[in-house]
Amino acid sequence: MAAPTSVSLSRLDGKYVLNKTLSDSVVSLLALQGISWPIRKAASIATPKISIKSETWDDGVICIEITSAVSGMPGGGSTEKCQLDWSEWEKKDPIIGNYKGKMGLHSFAELPENDFLRGRVVKDGGEGLGWSDGEDAKYIGIVLQSSKGRWTGEHIWGFEIINQERRYTRRMLIKKGEKVELARLVYDYIGIA
Repeated sequence: MAAPTSVSLSRLDGKYVLNKTLSDSVVSLLALQGISWPIRKAASIATPKISIKSETWDDGVICIEITSAVSGMPGGGSTEKCQLDWSEWEKKDPIIGNYKGKMGLHSFAELPENDFLRGRVVKDGGEGLGWSDGEDAKYIGIVLQSSKGRWTGEHIWGFEIINQERRYTRRMLIKKGEKVELARLVYDYIGIA
């Protein structure tokens, strides 16, 4: 189901489920991050559901709370609170290991100089339609680095027009040495959080 125009990255509130038909597989990204085959196999058949609630603090910083539920995966789900202010944080994750990250809002001009992350192409090299909210919008950006320095990652979250519907998407790039893997996750909006 398409995301309504009332939902934006500064007000991302809603419930979403991964649309596996429209999304790329994340198996190659997980392999590059050193994730075991059984976990990659479970990820390939799981259908994540997320619930997002957001609030803007008095100082203007947006904070989002993401609750995920993933049947068939170790741990089954989690809840995370994230500040969109580029402050650095560290996480100990039982699946991908320890890593550092930061997240915040990008203007279109600040998006990484990468055609995939800018929405210009899709994973197979075909033409992308770009981010649906245009060059005046803000996009959520995430920068990740493995604590052991094995891999780095960049994510851009936004809205794209896919099959003539506005969809919440997450574009991900994982790099280890010279090897790069890409994936776009496409979500169906299923209601108010």
